[in-house]
Amino acid sequence: MCGITGFTGDKDPEMLNHLLAVIEHRGRDERAVHISENVSMGINRFAIVDLSKGLYPMYYKDLCMVYNGEIYNFKDIKRQLISRGVKFKSGSDAEVILPLYDLYGQKSFSMLEGMFSLAIYDSKNHTLILARDKSGEKPIYYTIHNKRFFFSSELKGLLQIKNISKKINRSALYEYLRHGSVSGGNTLVTDFYKIPPSSFIFVDVTKNTISQPECYWHPKIDKKLTDSNEADLADILESLIEKSVNSRMLSDVPLGVFLSGGVDSSLITYFAAKKKSGLRTYSISFPDFKSHYNESAYSQSVSKFLNTKHTELQCTAGSIKKIIKNIEKYIDEPIDDPAFLPTMLLAKEARKQVKVVLTGDGADELFAGYYRYQKELFTHNIRKTLGMNTRIIHNIEHLFSNTLTPDILYKTLSALDIHYSPLNIWTDIELNTLLSGKHCNPPSAVSGKTPINDPLLFMQESDLKRYLSEQVLMKSDKAGMIENLELRAPYLDTKIINFSFGLPSKYKIRNINGKYLLRKIAERHLPRVTAWRQKRGFSVPLGEWFRDPLSDFIKDSCEMLEDYPELINIPYFMQKVRMHMENKGDFKDKMWTVLLLARWMKYNNINT
Repeated sequence: MCGITGFTGDKDPEMLNHLLAVIEHRGRDERAVHISENVSMGINRFAIVDLSKGLYPMYYKDLCMVYNGEIYNFKDIKRQLISRGVKFKSGSDAEVILPLYDLYGQKSFSMLEGMFSLAIYDSKNHTLILARDKSGEKPIYYTIHNKRFFFSSELKGLLQIKNISKKINRSALYEYLRHGSVSGGNTLVTDFYKIPPSSFIFVDVTKNTISQPECYWHPKIDKKLTDSNEADLADILESLIEKSVNSRMLSDVPLGVFLSGGVDSSLITYFAAKKKSGLRTYSISFPDFKSHYNESAYSQSVSKFLNTKHTELQCTAGSIKKIIKNIEKYIDEPIDDPAFLPTMLLAKEARKQVKVVLTGDGADELFAGYYRYQKELFTHNIRKTLGMNTRIIHNIEHLFSNTLTPDILYKTLSALDIHYSPLNIWTDIELNTLLSGKHCNPPSAVSGKTPINDPLLFMQESDLKRYLSEQVLMKSDKAGMIENLELRAPYLDTKIINFSFGLPSKYKIRNINGKYLLRKIAERHLPRVTAWRQKRGFSVPLGEWFRDPLSDFIKDSCEMLEDYPELINIPYFMQKVRMHMENKGDFKDKMWTVLLLARWMKYNNINT
């Protein structure tokens, strides 16, 4: 895992070193650069596989590469390339990429199993290609300044370019406040972009032109799975997960697992412990909260059952004060995920003993673990069975909780085929007031490639493109790399994703249980209470902390917000703050998005 950066144009070693210094936290083992007449590139290396020095930048024929990531199937690719006469000098996973690209061009990216962002300079054709992995685990950003193309593993690496214009992207701001993150290759800064998951761009170095992002991979739907029985499907999925875990345990440095005690991380821990005795596991507890937030008893139970070396870190308002008061220095771009705070704490603790951890990221999106999937599938089936008869829908009102009234149900049934989003933090009406009716341009819906008559597939593809890649995985990448810890997600193996998209809905959701097939596999190897425990999520008691132990953070952040009256309707926002602080409502998510934005803008000198 590493940090990469670079630019086109005349040589400027001083600028290159400056940009590398900004993202130095991503890799402290070695710094290496390539400087030529047209392109300068550099890497801060975090060594995981083949710890030898001097491997980067990688060269092959007319190609030069800087790379951030891990390729888990590199040994298979290496054997194929050796059979074609390619010679290798190291045991590095990255060394297979350039000869593979030389043979297959951009098609090679779909052949890579793993997480990566990379930049390849073709000196013969004077082109630079940048690519991001299928699920978007490793981000890469770019912009043009003074007729030069710049790229970096982190947005802050570009925001530190001298004399560069930094203006808030108001359309992206709307999406961030509405959904908690920015998707589609945009960022919160005008003319700064990130490559979408499973996509690449070409840069003509001589003309300094950039192609539109092009997608090189989509999930494949295996229709044969429809005819398979439950036991066979469970066998197939279990084998895929075990193989994925084994491949992601490839490391020349110590490795552990983040274990929450839920079915996702517990299954990963089971297969990892099966392969490695004395496995280290890590979890967070909230000692001040005995029920809803605190899952420590579950992680301890699984650890004891699997005989892992478990570390439980207590997260309190006091332990996160230093992080949250400097949150603008740690985040790269604002995302509405307060779990960043305990994740960073846990990463710091784990880094004392390991350099790599496995996580359960991706299971909820692939196997319908969130409650919203169950709700939408149920409403879809009602529409399919009963039609859009509002009288019938009103007659089944007693089946629903107060959170799903007949009116909301009807609107959901009508709108599902048009647009779906997992989060709705500020509503359209609220945003019209919060942003004073200015520049409120809702982003277009995420268009999927999956059948529109299958609501789960449509929602899951949307989540893969937006929520998972730009929120969940972004949190994992940034929180981990701050502490120089690599996080790997076995559920995001290509074969598991394809299996998920071909799996009939009845094996994802059964009665009130999401992730049904995963639970059936877990039932084989773990205590039943672990396999069938309901989804609770990684919640943080931020709302409670805001009212007392972190009230100074709220005060300081609100003072920073006063610098942006032309952007945010401050009296309207402060009304929400007062209501929350007086315990007259729960507005923690709304507060977090706006106050995080204000601190980030001030720290990075973002203009309105």
